[in-house]
Amino acid sequence: MLAVSHLLLCGFAAIAILFAGCSQEKPDTRAEIFVTSVPDIATVFVNGKESGLTPLRFKAPPDTYILEIEKAGYKTAFCRITCEAMKERNVEIQLEPLSAAVMLISDPPGSIVTKDGAQIGQTPTILRDCPLGKHAATLSKAGFVSQEIQWTVEDSRPMKQTGRLASNIGELSVDSSPKGADVTVDGKFIGKTPVSERFEPGVKELVVRLSGHSVFEQKVTVERDAVREVHAELSILPGRLIVKTSPSGATVTVNNEFSKESPAEFADLKPGTYSVKVQKTNFDPEEREAIVSPGRDTELLFEISSNQGEIHISANPPGVTIFLDGKKIGSTVPDQNKSISKIFEIRGVSSGKHTVTVSHHRAVPNEISFTVVVPKGKTASPKPVTMWIADTYLKLKNGREMNGRLRQENEEFIIFEPEPSIHIQYRRDEIDVLKKMLVE
Repeated sequence: MLAVSHLLLCGFAAIAILFAGCSQEKPDTRAEIFVTSVPDIATVFVNGKESGLTPLRFKAPPDTYILEIEKAGYKTAFCRITCEAMKERNVEIQLEPLSAAVMLISDPPGSIVTKDGAQIGQTPTILRDCPLGKHAATLSKAGFVSQEIQWTVEDSRPMKQTGRLASNIGELSVDSSPKGADVTVDGKFIGKTPVSERFEPGVKELVVRLSGHSVFEQKVTVERDAVREVHAELSILPGRLIVKTSPSGATVTVNNEFSKESPAEFADLKPGTYSVKVQKTNFDPEEREAIVSPGRDTELLFEISSNQGEIHISANPPGVTIFLDGKKIGSTVPDQNKSISKIFEIRGVSSGKHTVTVSHHRAVPNEISFTVVVPKGKTASPKPVTMWIADTYLKLKNGREMNGRLRQENEEFIIFEPEPSIHIQYRRDEIDVLKKMLVE
């Protein structure tokens, strides 16, 4: 009995120890790491040890790890991660495709590079980030046969590809008489004569121009590996002389041979120097030299000066007669104020000294003369002239009659001037007739 009890006690003790041991096991504190890549199926190395292919999920103790992701045709990616206990860590990796820099050169340089239907530059040029695989480009240059070059990018090491273009041109050599003419081929300026230029074979439009000379135009054929020589004879073109005057209507004479009225045009003149004379009545003549250039217009403008002027006379009262150098010109007329006259204008007077006479048959004195100097193209304005002219008829009751000027009057008397500066007072009862006279 004691033995059985002992055995039972031992069994219970063992079970107690077993349960006690189970309750003391350590929990799983590892972090869960999930690695994905674009593209996927990339090899993942954890701290240098291969761990599988993406997408890859695994557990690891909390720590810092270096991930290395590799895939053929892509650059290896490195990633440093730190994991915390019992937490998930997601890692997304974008892999960059492997590429290489490719330098394209050509002989001759300066060839246009066309790849995949698009122009990408001129040689020498560098294609950056050229992906793995086979590639092709076309090299082209005026005057050369186009060439296709091919290459294969296998890794990221830089590459160099060279293309050699075969010549496909001829030469055009152009000269002219006289030299120094502008040469264009198919509308493109290539230089001044003498000049040579290389072209692709074919028919070309050749134009040779020199100022003042005829234009040389010709279609020429350029052949491969041959020189085509062309000589252009350029004849001198006549010039044109255009003469204008202010005022117009003057007679224009060229070299005392050709005469026309301005504005005048003289065409088909040989290049050279010409004497041009301009004449117009009442204007000073002018003469100049004109240089006529080949194929061009030469224009001259003459501002000719009038050798006449004007005389403006202020002569009172209205109705007096004006003479110029003894010749009757006209008579003064009343202004708005009828007691004075308008300015009397004498136009077209030659420059120099002139005698002006102001006259009236009832004036005292009958006439006044004075000298006026007329400048060229200007107006002479002498001092105003006032004449004493009897404008009133007076008859006294005693029968005496007089002509004179009425200076003052009122209801009782008048003051009469029978001669300049002679003033006589008469009473109204002494006067038989007092009336105004017309100044004629």
